[in-house]
Amino acid sequence: MKSDKERTTSSGKSFGSPARGSAEPAPTIMGRRGKTATATGIYLVLVTAILVVANLFSYSNFYRFDATAQKRFSLTLGSQRMVCELSKDLQVDFYVTRGLAKTDLFIEDVTQLFDEYVNAKCKKGDDGQPRASKFKYTIIEPKTEDEKKAAKEEGLKENPLRERSETGDTQKSVGDAYLGFVIKYGSEKEVIPFWPPESTQGLEFFISNKIREVRDRAENRKNRYGIITGKDEIKISESLVPSGLGQPMSIKNVFDEYFPY
Repeated sequence: MKSDKERTTSSGKSFGSPARGSAEPAPTIMGRRGKTATATGIYLVLVTAILVVANLFSYSNFYRFDATAQKRFSLTLGSQRMVCELSKDLQVDFYVTRGLAKTDLFIEDVTQLFDEYVNAKCKKGDDGQPRASKFKYTIIEPKTEDEKKAAKEEGLKENPLRERSETGDTQKSVGDAYLGFVIKYGSEKEVIPFWPPESTQGLEFFISNKIREVRDRAENRKNRYGIITGKDEIKISESLVPSGLGQPMSIKNVFDEYFPY
């Protein structure tokens, strides 16, 4: 006779203890949700911690990466080499007037460009000793009448600056503003009286050429440029602009204007 514990119903289900080797009861839905919530919470904590650490590191160790194919936001090798090979410090005074979105953005872009000059990657000298960039800069914001007078004496020019609001119905103005550069090397000086804040395109080329000019004058350097002829090319005195399409401009004009040193 089977005991009451071992009797089964007509459906064949036993009222007794589970058979040996049978699977443990499946976890409940609430149990699975609890584990999922715990794992998700741990994941979010880790991601938050990584982001906080990354932000703290980037704040104290800022570096600008240039992902463009043309390296448009990196200092050219020629500019880096030039400021590394200077025999003495070169000082650039950057005169600014803040207050407009476009001028503030321009100042930020120029500051990053100048930081590239300061942090130029220099090769070791002939003596095997490491070299460092000789480029130094200072941002000057003339506010008082004496400071503005000193800026004018350096050769800077005031220009009225204003910009329209987003709706276009009002204008914001900072009055007469300064956005120029004074480049000093030894006893020589070059002045860029004003640079329009709408764009920094071509600024590195212009600044580097001015640096080369003051260096060559201070060190009495002479430069020679050779032009290969005999290949049926145009003459250096011949205009590059077709007749009737504008003011004549020859290769000689270009060298005389942009490479006078």
